[in-house]
Amino acid sequence: MEGESRDSGNPCAGGHGLFRLRQDEQGRVDEVSFPQRYERFLADCTSLILERAGDERIRCLFVCGSFAAGEGSVLFVEGRPVFLSDLDLVLVVDTPRSHQRLFPRRRLLAEACEELFPQARFAGRVDLGVMLAGELASLQPSPGVYDMRHRGRVMYGDPGVLEMLPAIDASAIGSDAARLLCENRIAALLAAGLNVSREGDGCPPEFLYALARVYTDIATALMCGAGEYRPGYARRRHFIADDPAGSRLREMLGKRLMKLIDEWSAFKLRPEPVPEPASGRRPGELWLEAGRDMMWAWRRMVAMSAGRDPERCGSPEQGELPAPRQPLRMIDALRLWKTWILGFQPAARPGALMTALACARSGGPQDVVRREAVRLLDAALAGGVRGRVPGAHGGFPHRGGDWSAAAHATSAAWKRLVYGGEV
Repeated sequence: MEGESRDSGNPCAGGHGLFRLRQDEQGRVDEVSFPQRYERFLADCTSLILERAGDERIRCLFVCGSFAAGEGSVLFVEGRPVFLSDLDLVLVVDTPRSHQRLFPRRRLLAEACEELFPQARFAGRVDLGVMLAGELASLQPSPGVYDMRHRGRVMYGDPGVLEMLPAIDASAIGSDAARLLCENRIAALLAAGLNVSREGDGCPPEFLYALARVYTDIATALMCGAGEYRPGYARRRHFIADDPAGSRLREMLGKRLMKLIDEWSAFKLRPEPVPEPASGRRPGELWLEAGRDMMWAWRRMVAMSAGRDPERCGSPEQGELPAPRQPLRMIDALRLWKTWILGFQPAARPGALMTALACARSGGPQDVVRREAVRLLDAALAGGVRGRVPGAHGGFPHRGGDWSAAAHATSAAWKRLVYGGEV
């Protein structure tokens, strides 16, 4: 896979097939030619970001994630495209000064990009990352970094920037990265549960997409842990279902999880109709089932990364949560907290500084939020979502009390860390 060529960039090549563009007199984009309108949108985003970045030292702007790989999820509702997947853009800059100036503005720039496509609804957001060119080579092995190097699509600047990313062997991504992938998905799953009435009967597409990502990430995590990572949702779906090399994973997953991974992967690739696992079931039931399955996968990856037998990791209801990963060095944690503090208005920065000093020994802000997300999901699985939980250390990202309030605060902190700005 090391020599694999990059995808041409059609956002729907993996699942939707080629749409044919049709716009009515009101300018609505119907579902039958999305790529051409998408390409214009992507070019407009590039122009806007470069113009508003001004004279900052921009090395490169590229697209990554599922849209770069041709597997972005787009649903059409009454002729209106709904982005379910995030559109992931990365702006690479040359100097720490440029990074310090642009990183806090990334959410405002992304929102301005979304406004360039008024016919669309962004359930998944435009997500603009800002990275220093000099730090690319030090990124840790992960599916995302592997895919950036091999499937990133450069929109502006030096294409050689992608070659600065680590040349990772896909078989060596491993259980540490898989554990992190699971924790990221758990943090996102909190938001999905909060955004849906657990007493209602309907499942909006955003909620179904969040469930689909749980099962696609379970597949990705287990493949990473087994040294069998493959880029692309369609390829991973095939590996789990049919590849002779996947027999060990199939035995580990069992028929129920294999079926769920297959059907939710199909929904990710083409988000319609409602997948069979969700038919006639309440959102709360689906959310808890997805939470249990993700916690099962997470515990397996924790066990593997600690050198223990994953078959003895227990169910979400059994035993204490595993110990957190080894914290970052204090100097690295403080650097991450500094970036987090810069996202606040000046009047709020002293309070943010106090939070950072109280929490830095536990890692960076994303480490702290991930750990709390796992703890909150574990509490929901064990005792439901109507109980009370103790506060997080240092009061970040929540101060305890009602589970829903704690989950809401944790989810808001996660979104702010991922997307930037006030969420």
